[in-house]
Amino acid sequence: MAAVVGASALGLDYYLRHSPSTMTPITSTTVSSELTASSSTSTQAVQLASLQGRLFFDYNGNGVQDGEEPAVTGAAIQLRDLAGAIIAETFTDSSGDYKLEDIKAGSYRVRVVADKRFGYMCMSLSEFRKVSEDYDIPLRDSGKMDIGLMEGFLTLPLPSKTKYSIGRYYDWDPDPETSLWWNGRIGNEPWNHSGIDYDTKEGEDVVAPAPGELYPIERGPQGQLSLGLYHPSAGLSTCYNHLSKVLNKTYVTRGEKIAETGSTGASYPHLHFNTATKIVNHDAFLDPYRPLFAVKKKNNGYWAREQGKDFWQTVFAETNPNLENFWTKDNEPQYATT
Repeated sequence: MAAVVGASALGLDYYLRHSPSTMTPITSTTVSSELTASSSTSTQAVQLASLQGRLFFDYNGNGVQDGEEPAVTGAAIQLRDLAGAIIAETFTDSSGDYKLEDIKAGSYRVRVVADKRFGYMCMSLSEFRKVSEDYDIPLRDSGKMDIGLMEGFLTLPLPSKTKYSIGRYYDWDPDPETSLWWNGRIGNEPWNHSGIDYDTKEGEDVVAPAPGELYPIERGPQGQLSLGLYHPSAGLSTCYNHLSKVLNKTYVTRGEKIAETGSTGASYPHLHFNTATKIVNHDAFLDPYRPLFAVKKKNNGYWAREQGKDFWQTVFAETNPNLENFWTKDNEPQYATT
């Protein structure tokens, strides 16, 4: 076991001690269609409903199909009852459009079955969920659901107008003796690095890369101002370090300002950004990238701290959450919402 030093150990574990899904329901109205039960006086009211919308590749995770974002074709849209049985099913066309008609009004779940590259979906800036999860909807007459599909759920933690360079990428290989960066380059850093350093001037806006709940502000052992953001729909936390200012907020949406960059606890201004979650009985740092090189068993692990212990160690595993891509598109954190 080896203690992790450097930026990866600068008070980044505080937000992992907490475990704090949102859904945007569609609105609809109720209209009855009448079926004549007989030629006499009896009339029975039956409520019929329909659901339509579009699926698209949501590059920036805002739930709106922007001009560059392509349709997702051939995906299945299933309408299920609350017990999980399929009531109706259709597939998206060449424009990503779908429509389900003549459905008995009631409460349903909408399930999307799409290409495995898509791990998350959303209908607005304020929510997201795994594609494997359903949307619950009260369907009374006609409903509309446009759903953006994403590879991951994180966008850039800096507004698109911000000028920055990347000083360090995540050291994906947890071996404390080497630095193996996400793109396969062997580094010569004297320590492991559990996140990404965005080198930029002091006072730049830091924005939420996904909706979530903010943890209390804390100071690290070297005086760095830190902030954590918990994303309950993913069971993942993101952390922001070396800040000069933190806004007093509780819940934020994607793209909302949460802090300003600084140099607290560091020799130069930059934003340290990392992701973490709980794995079994460990609090673990995860790589936000899907590695772009062949995975070797000896490198397949993550950094973790056992409960009740004060040091970080490397944990090697056959199945590693680091193999998941957390960015919204093409393994790159290039899409901001502002």
